[in-house]
Amino acid sequence: MEAYWDHSWQGQRPMIYKEQMPQLLAVLAPVIEKSARSRSRKRNAKPAKVDKGSQSEGRTLLAVRSGGLCEICALAPAREWHHRKNRSQGGTWAASNGLHLCSADHAFITEHPAQAAQNGWTVRSHEDPSVTTVLRRGKWVLLDDFGGFELVSAVQEEGGE
Repeated sequence: MEAYWDHSWQGQRPMIYKEQMPQLLAVLAPVIEKSARSRSRKRNAKPAKVDKGSQSEGRTLLAVRSGGLCEICALAPAREWHHRKNRSQGGTWAASNGLHLCSADHAFITEHPAQAAQNGWTVRSHEDPSVTTVLRRGKWVLLDDFGGFELVSAVQEEGGE
């Protein structure tokens, strides 16, 4: 019997809504956990203690949130994880601390730190990425640790109530 593959979804970006994230995580959690256990057994080491999510969970959440396109330009394929707060400054693999970027935008952030900080693409060591707005695809948003985001109104952006 020949397998049938439905390719009708190709070329389209999947729409994942914030309300769907808990169900998606429930489905993916066993797979992610099994993968992490097998890797740690191979290295014969204890699993690393990581707060606010593991690396594989963070990468999965960002891939879903981005839909495969850069979270800055929305034009190029997203292939790189960018920590808004560097790991050396206490940054984690939480989805609020990451952006899924194309290589060009990732390089731009590295080469233009002042503009990156102004746009929320980087945050200082004393700042919390989950409460620091970020310019994502031309709109100011707050990223959450569940792979979602919330639009910030123009009044809030300017510091008003």
